[in-house]
Amino acid sequence: MIDADYGRWLSLGQAHQNAGRSIDAMLCYRQALKSNRHAVIVQFHLGEVMRDLGRRDDAVAAWAEALKWQPQHVPSLVALGNMLREGGAWLDAAAQYRRALALDTRLPAARRGLALALLGAGDANAYAELSELIEVDATTLADDSDFATALARAPDSPEKRDLLERISRMDGAAASPLLHALVIEHAAGSNSNDRHSTRERVRRLLDRLPSIDDPEALRRIAVATARAGEGRAWAEKYAMVCAARHAQPVPLQWPRRTAGDALRVTYLIAPGSPIVMGGMAVDPGAYLRNVVARHPRERVLPSVLIVDNSRLDGATATALAGIRVGTLGPAPDPALARALAEADDDVLIDLAGMRAATGPLLAARPARTLWTYATLLGAHAAPLVSRTLPLPASASEDALVAHGEAVEHALLHASSAESWFTERSTPGPAAMAADWRRAVAEHQAGDFDEAIIRYRGVLAEQPAFAPA
Repeated sequence: MIDADYGRWLSLGQAHQNAGRSIDAMLCYRQALKSNRHAVIVQFHLGEVMRDLGRRDDAVAAWAEALKWQPQHVPSLVALGNMLREGGAWLDAAAQYRRALALDTRLPAARRGLALALLGAGDANAYAELSELIEVDATTLADDSDFATALARAPDSPEKRDLLERISRMDGAAASPLLHALVIEHAAGSNSNDRHSTRERVRRLLDRLPSIDDPEALRRIAVATARAGEGRAWAEKYAMVCAARHAQPVPLQWPRRTAGDALRVTYLIAPGSPIVMGGMAVDPGAYLRNVVARHPRERVLPSVLIVDNSRLDGATATALAGIRVGTLGPAPDPALARALAEADDDVLIDLAGMRAATGPLLAARPARTLWTYATLLGAHAAPLVSRTLPLPASASEDALVAHGEAVEHALLHASSAESWFTERSTPGPAAMAADWRRAVAEHQAGDFDEAIIRYRGVLAEQPAFAPA
């Protein structure tokens, strides 16, 4: 027999949930379950509030319990599918959506979820589902940020291009900034032999673009329009948005340069694509072998960070032996800037530009100076980069060897004129970072006397280091 309080606890829980009071709702639903532990609707709502509280495992457990008592409870199937999809469990999510669709073949939420799960899994059948959804309700899908994000992550394919082409020809079918950017990207990269008509089409799409401040949308538009030589304004918008969101109130690097006579230089590079600058395409491997690997270590201490999904070829990897090489991927977490700053680099040279989503990382300024080539295709704009290197004479290996010497001269000349280059601490970057971490560890462990001694040691080397 169900307790008479069951209905009251359920009603009160729903009121709290609707008002955004998730913890109060959770407590009420738990009271309701004490009266009726088989209550599917309560388990479903409990899963919702657990999800809203960020307790994913508890949410999944609640929906699974609801399905235990009622395997055909469609809202729980869809909610569980959404949770699995958001966690990247594409195939498991698709299975839940298919169970829901077996019960209601036209359910929009399940059809949308299945399409996005298949898209995430790289299944080309996703595009057939999406085409049908656009036919039924183009407006809702057009403003769906999850759809735009999933489509952006999907690899290029004929099916993807066909879908974007279809969206581009439908009024109001690309309402979200990112989806609109994908449509513009598609139009700019179309195989049309008529460059004038391609430019005109891109301009028409840009005219329909709402005011946006989404960094990824701006980046993609900037890269797409850069191919036509018209991307600078978009690059500047992207740079300003990244700076507004990710610039650090306190510099990440040590106020005083750490010890070491050699200039510390990090190169950001995407080895999977040519470095296009000044109208020439430079092979990334050739650049790394003939410029980076040849730096005399007593003058320049180089490191390389890869910002795409490619790998170095064997000859280049051999040439870079002894040089620090790391992989950040095409969209590095801006939080990595703090870890990169521990290397206390004097220079960061961006060879990838906006082909990689590195604007937020550069905005945090992980090096003392940020450089690029002025005519790099898709180059970042100020304040993400502020200095430019001279161009190589050509893309030949001999020209790149000579260019390496010009790069060294430009960097050393500019850096030696800065006051920070000569005012140095005694420890090097690794030792300075280790001293700071030890001080913090002693503090957190409650050994305050030892922590004070270590903090004073850090301040003796870095008097302006505010955290110490």
